Amino acid sequence: MTHNKQARGRLIIELDTVRKQSNNSEYRYVNRARVLSHNLEEVGDGRIIDKVVTQLLELYPEGDMMLYIQREGRNSFNPMFLSEWFKKKEQPENFKRT
Repeated sequence: MTHNKQARGRLIIELDTVRKQSNNSEYRYVNRARVLSHNLEEVGDGRIIDKVVTQLLELYPEGDMMLYIQREGRNSFNPMFLSEWFKKKEQPENFKRT
């Protein structure tokens, strides 16, 4: 993938799971997305990466930071510009309904 613009820097969203207590004897694991360099964190079910990216876009409205989303040090998504996260991508043929 080639980009016409130059990245101003890089942002790393780290994904993991954390233990959430329901009461003294019950718990479950929920997803967490965090950006340590900016002290941002979202915990819960649902679209937590979208919530973190929205907060980052408020800090960098130009969207010219390179975004890396990692779990255990490995990329979970292809690196992309922050501004590209919410853009619709063409769905692969094998996922389209016939």
